[in-house]
Amino acid sequence: MMKVAVRLDSLVRDGAVPSESKAARIAATASIAGVDSLVAVLPESNPTSWLKPLSIAKTVFDGPFAVACTASQENLDLISKLHPDLVISSAPGLNTVNGDDLDGASIQSFIESLRTRQIPCGVCVSASIGDIKRTRQLDADLVVLPAAPVVNASDTSATVPAIEELEAGAIAANRLGMRVLIAGELDRTSWAAFSDLGLIEGVVLGDPFVERAVSLGLSAAVGELRTQS
Repeated sequence: MMKVAVRLDSLVRDGAVPSESKAARIAATASIAGVDSLVAVLPESNPTSWLKPLSIAKTVFDGPFAVACTASQENLDLISKLHPDLVISSAPGLNTVNGDDLDGASIQSFIESLRTRQIPCGVCVSASIGDIKRTRQLDADLVVLPAAPVVNASDTSATVPAIEELEAGAIAANRLGMRVLIAGELDRTSWAAFSDLGLIEGVVLGDPFVERAVSLGLSAAVGELRTQS
């Protein structure tokens, strides 16, 4: 069964830096709801302002705590103080890093610094085999692949090739010794499709899932997805 990771920044909802008490409430609620891990996607502006609330959330949450961010010295400074269980290098907003950027000195230095600090790291990339191989050359532990091509497909003729591409990417990553996550807004049908692949460790969910959780309750929203596997 795929694990469920939820973006902490989506649970904040208003985009503002949460208070320490609000961060603690979010982490406690996520733990009770059966969320497997929390992912904090750092903002581009003043990410260090999130350090204290994230430190509280990491302490309260009963599970792995991850950070997703761009490869910058400011973010590395925050990570060094927070020491999360996983860091995902991504374009802003947990978007994929473009292929050419995977060869850049910035991301290479960033991942080397994480390895020095003994923090597991991954990269958010497309499902192309070339990008996945370049990610492995960076010595990353995992890849985060986008679910959007499958979720946004207009019909079966577009859905099947998108699933096949993601499956091929997941197989390639597994063979290269990397774990695989996907990031995107899954409905029950796409959850079942991804679960059937048996290659993907978990999914990182954001705003649309949180909107549904507001009406259903977080525990019910997580359970609704899992009943489809």
